[in-house]
Amino acid sequence: MERAMQKYTLRYDAGRVRETNQRLQLVAQGKIPDRVPIFYNVPRQGPPPPKYDLFDDEQDLAYWVGARQQQWDGFPEGDFYPWIWAGTPFSQAIMASLFGAKITVSASNGLANVEGRLIRDLEKDLPRLPRRIDPETDGMGPRLKRRLQAWVAATDGKIPIMPFDWQTPYGLAGMLMGDAELMVAMYETPELVRELFDRATQAIIDLIAASQRWLGGPELCLLNNHMFHPGSGLILHDDYISVLSPILHAKFCHPVNMRLFQKFGLGHLHTCGPVFPGYMDAILRHRGVLSIDISRYLRGMTHTREDMLELKRQARAAGMAIMGSPDYYSEEQGKPKLVPADRELFEQLAAGGGLVLCFMGGPRERGLELLRWGTDCYR
Repeated sequence: MERAMQKYTLRYDAGRVRETNQRLQLVAQGKIPDRVPIFYNVPRQGPPPPKYDLFDDEQDLAYWVGARQQQWDGFPEGDFYPWIWAGTPFSQAIMASLFGAKITVSASNGLANVEGRLIRDLEKDLPRLPRRIDPETDGMGPRLKRRLQAWVAATDGKIPIMPFDWQTPYGLAGMLMGDAELMVAMYETPELVRELFDRATQAIIDLIAASQRWLGGPELCLLNNHMFHPGSGLILHDDYISVLSPILHAKFCHPVNMRLFQKFGLGHLHTCGPVFPGYMDAILRHRGVLSIDISRYLRGMTHTREDMLELKRQARAAGMAIMGSPDYYSEEQGKPKLVPADRELFEQLAAGGGLVLCFMGGPRERGLELLRWGTDCYR
């Protein structure tokens, strides 16, 4: 008989959460709120995060509730939304597992990884790939179900849960057959790639829908951990937007991305580097998406002051808000150096609305300074 998990609660000001929701909703609507929203994390105190464990639901829940509590306790002056993340140990491997991919768990960090590729020859192997997955029985689906239901019970259904990492159909297809092979197939067998993407898209839809059922309804199943307000839709982690040419992205990735956005609501578009020329074309093609990233990893060592302002200009022209850190890089003696945003740059980025600061880190004094700037700039 399994031991029942203890109960976990978060202590915070519900009024501040309502303010956060209202502020973000105004930003999403293209309006100017009372101040720039700011989600600021003071550096974590205490022991480092534990090694992840797919089979220890309580360890990960205790960590996430503790981290969220520290976020509130460390900077209650800023914006706040109570949520926890269930999918870390499942990593990006969970979606591939549903199709039958072999999963191993890293001895170093406890994260699930895909071992090998299910598809080596798309023409031969695609017919063997399931047309539809069953989250109740396939891969790590049952393991995720157990975790989500246990977390709802342990938190009395009072903390929204982001269930797993769905990436994008391209990301899943890359897990199933490898990125280089997938790119070649886009040229050689485009119709087969579209069929693969169709199955990947449906699988993501099916596991999200199952997660909503397992959590007891859509209201507890957080699908966008950036905007939070009601109607904020879905987040997509399109990490490969920066690797594919904009032409290939438009042909294969954009249609299925929009299918997911239309199913669950237009939300946030995230990407990681490296970033090559033309990536903004692919981002801006997602018309109607509420927000995109400006975090320092977006453009790596070429994320200059001028880049930041141009990104803001293009995003606002497309009706998108920008989210992340306003810090930028400068060249000193041939080496890039991270420079904290000054007030002039901050106000230029905040001008006209459409700016949300998040995933910050540093002393409280810096957070309070940014909060003052964000309040003054709209007065």
